[in-house]
Amino acid sequence: MRRFKYKYSIVIPVFNNADGVQRILECNFETFRQNNCQVLVIDDGSNQEINISDVYSNVTLFRLEKNVGVSNARNFAVQKCTGEYIIFLDSDDILASNYFRHLESRIFESKSDVLSFGAVKVSVNKGTVYQDSYHLNKIMPYHFFFKNYCILSGTAIRNEVAKLHNFKNIYHEDLQYWFDVSKTWTVRAFPEVGSVRQIGVKGSLSGSKIVSVVGHFKFIRRYNNIVLSIFYLSCYTALQIYYLLRSKISRWWL
Repeated sequence: MRRFKYKYSIVIPVFNNADGVQRILECNFETFRQNNCQVLVIDDGSNQEINISDVYSNVTLFRLEKNVGVSNARNFAVQKCTGEYIIFLDSDDILASNYFRHLESRIFESKSDVLSFGAVKVSVNKGTVYQDSYHLNKIMPYHFFFKNYCILSGTAIRNEVAKLHNFKNIYHEDLQYWFDVSKTWTVRAFPEVGSVRQIGVKGSLSGSKIVSVVGHFKFIRRYNNIVLSIFYLSCYTALQIYYLLRSKISRWWL
């Protein structure tokens, strides 16, 4: 059996979001240290200077000469990982405080190759959680087309599996990645919260809902006929409107 230097490798691609990386380290570094983590920050050709304090041991900053895109940045990092499990984390997310406790339990219990957890979005201005992505994904139209879609941020994947698959440099690269991985490997999604995305902070990656809907439609269109694709688009749009209204009502009520 192969011996790994670390239990976990944390992959954090970043582009012009030094504040996001700092938030991750301030919130999660102690748990990284306690759980034998290697942390790889990939600066994808940022225009702003990104530095890592010497205080953070086991954190390595890689600077790419030019902006190659988040998919290529992740692919670069995966080949550098020496942890038994590789955990992907977006630069505007942080891991939940009890993430590693849940992860250890689920690894022992499920023996899965890929372990995904729920995620929440938090309004920094109001301090309210207004979307639970795990429960959203359980009713998403993804499951009419392929199962085992995972929320990428906070997902743990066995080192050997991750190194056999590359992220493609396309919009919604995570959809394509899980579509490919789930053909061969055991993928499980669990209800515990794994990551927290902070909305309303500088450097947030959350983009246009319209662009998101169109991107999902294009992905599904590759694998299904036009009727199913239009059905998917209708379902996804309705869900986006529902969660948008729920977030507005939640903020107003509080």
